[in-house]
Amino acid sequence: MKAKQNLTIGQWVEVCSKEEILRTLDQNGQLGGMPFMPEMFQFCGRRFQVYKIAHKTCDPDFRSRRIPHAVHLETRCDGQAHGGCQAGCLLFWKEAWLRPVGGENRREAALHDESPSGDSRSALASGCAESAVWNGVRAQTSGEQGEDTTYVCQTTQVQFAEPLKWWTAVSMRKIICRECEPLAFCQRICLFNVFQPQPSGYRSGLCDEMVL
Repeated sequence: MKAKQNLTIGQWVEVCSKEEILRTLDQNGQLGGMPFMPEMFQFCGRRFQVYKIAHKTCDPDFRSRRIPHAVHLETRCDGQAHGGCQAGCLLFWKEAWLRPVGGENRREAALHDESPSGDSRSALASGCAESAVWNGVRAQTSGEQGEDTTYVCQTTQVQFAEPLKWWTAVSMRKIICRECEPLAFCQRICLFNVFQPQPSGYRSGLCDEMVL
């Protein structure tokens, strides 16, 4: 079993340097299918407390998705690299991009635990250039033949993450990571199964508030 950081709510972490983060990314500027966006460079070297554990979220169609080895800090995308987008989405931070304050050696374990696919393994060895991160904000076909620009970001890529079933044990991480007390967790499960709320619309950047 490979080691994990298992960050907890309220834990202090430091965002790794730009160079360190680039070494974790594949040729598309992603790690485990999650893009590192240009808007995130401004946070390099800064310290934050873990706001939420981002092990699960929902896509624009309200389908639950699993986002492994990721957390939310109190940081939001300002949209400057995505045409001035004003959605203000809560950013996903892979554990490999963070350094626990007082636990620098754990970051390497988190990186290795990502288990990249075949084509990504060689890319991870050398990382990617900063230009790949900037180029990754636009779909390859966008802007051709007079088409409107299609942007790619963390929110658009969530739909390609692993589907999350309601009975999966990953939900127990809310207790393990101190995000929820055992009794409150059981109450939420019961209420969810009874009422099954059906949202009437989707607001980008708020999916993290809609999961259990």
